[in-house]
Amino acid sequence: MLRLHRERGATGQALAVVADQVGCPTSTHTLAQACWRVIACTSSNPTNALGPILHWSDAGAASWYDVAVAVGALGVDLGLLERAAAVNPITTVDYPTPAQRPSYSLLDCTDTRLALALEPTHWHTALRQLLAASA
Repeated sequence: MLRLHRERGATGQALAVVADQVGCPTSTHTLAQACWRVIACTSSNPTNALGPILHWSDAGAASWYDVAVAVGALGVDLGLLERAAAVNPITTVDYPTPAQRPSYSLLDCTDTRLALALEPTHWHTALRQLLAASA
């Protein structure tokens, strides 16, 4: 998305991004932290029963459109972009793909967060950290 902003922002072309699919973007860094916490919890106490299924995602909710807008704004703010491209919201129908995606796909991570005693990072904060690290 950063590359698209760079290319389109330089030429004044807009991006068209799906706005009616909502989920929670999750940083591999924050997911890895949760995985390490699972390992630490079970290796220090082998009888620790975390449950057979654990869900993890960053906090908050966002559409692909929200993410695209945030990447552009953060890219400019962090000096990664001279200019962000305009982002136009479109519907799933306007962007057909072979894969069918749900319109709302958030995970309930409450039990996992409690079991691991780990607070999630908001997706926007995690995105800023990721982009700042690439600067």
